[in-house]
Amino acid sequence: MLTTTRTGPPERRGGPARGLPRWSYGLVIIVVYTIAFALFLTNKPWSHAVVVEISDSAGLCGPLLGVAFAVGAWGRGAGRSRGLGDGDRRRTWAPHLLGLGILCYALGAAAWTVYELILQQPPFPSLADPLYLSITVVDRLG
Repeated sequence: MLTTTRTGPPERRGGPARGLPRWSYGLVIIVVYTIAFALFLTNKPWSHAVVVEISDSAGLCGPLLGVAFAVGAWGRGAGRSRGLGDGDRRRTWAPHLLGLGILCYALGAAAWTVYELILQQPPFPSLADPLYLSITVVDRLG
C-alpha cells in the first residue's frame, strides 16, 4: 500500500496559518466603498444636479456588490443541503433569499435612477415601488 504524506508550509496543508478568509476581502471592499460614498455625499464637491446624478448612479454599486457576493456564495455551494435535517435545509435557503432581496433593492434603485435621470419624471408612483416593497417579503422568507 502506497501512502503519501504532505509536507510543506502550513498554508499549503490547510493548517491554522491560512491567512484571511475570502469573504474578508469583500467586506473590506464594501466598507471602503461605503466610506468613500458617505464622504462624497457629505462634502458635495459639485453642483446639486451633478451630485444627484452621481449619487443615483453610484448608489447602485453597493447593492450590486452584495448581489455579486451572494452569487459567489451560490457558486461555492453555500446552499447544499445533503444529509441535513428539515430545519437545516431551511437555513440553507436564507443566504439565497437575502441575496434575492438585495437584487430586488438594486433593481428598484435602477428603476428609480432611470425615472429620475433618463426620463426626467418624478419617480413615484413607478416600477421602483413594487421592487422596493418586494424586499420585505423576500427578506422575511430568508
